Amino acid sequence: MIDLFFSVLCFSLGIVLAYASLAKVRTFQAFLDTVSELTNLSDFWVRMISFGVIGVELALGISFIFGFVPMVTFWVCLVVMLAMMGVSRFNVKTDTEALCLCFGQDGVRANSWKSISRSILILVATGAGLLMVHLQPDAQLIPMSFEIVALSMVVVLLSAWVTDIRVYSE
Repeated sequence: MIDLFFSVLCFSLGIVLAYASLAKVRTFQAFLDTVSELTNLSDFWVRMISFGVIGVELALGISFIFGFVPMVTFWVCLVVMLAMMGVSRFNVKTDTEALCLCFGQDGVRANSWKSISRSILILVATGAGLLMVHLQPDAQLIPMSFEIVALSMVVVLLSAWVTDIRVYSE
C-alpha cells in the first residue's frame, strides 16, 4: 500500500511539474514578462532565470515520473518551490499585478487563492514525499500501470478543482 501511495504521489507531482514547464514554453513571452515584473532584472538575467525555471521544472517532472533518486528529487523540489513562493509572495506585498504562470495556469494573479493554494498543495505533497523517503526508505515506485496513471490523474484533477473554488472575490 505504501508503494502505491508513493507511486501516485511521485507520478502526480511529475505530471504537474512537467505540464507546468511545457505550459511556460507554450506561453514563453508571457512567462518572460512575469519573471521580468517579479524580479526587475535585465533582459539577459530574465531569460536565464526563465530557461532555468523551465529546465528545473521539466527535470523534476521527469525525475518524479521515472523515480530517479527520490530523496534528491524531493529536496530539490522543496527548495525550488520555496524559492518560487518566496519571490512571488514578496512581490505580492509590493502590490504588483504580476500574473502567475505557476503550474500551467493562465491569467491568474500571483496573490490569488488559486496560485497560493496550488503552491501549498505542492509543498504538502513534497513534504509527504520527503517524510515517506525518510521514514520508509524501502518504498519503491510501482511499475507504470493504468491504475497508477488513473489514480494520479484523479489526484491532479481533484486538486485543480478544489483550488478553483473561490474563497473570496479576486
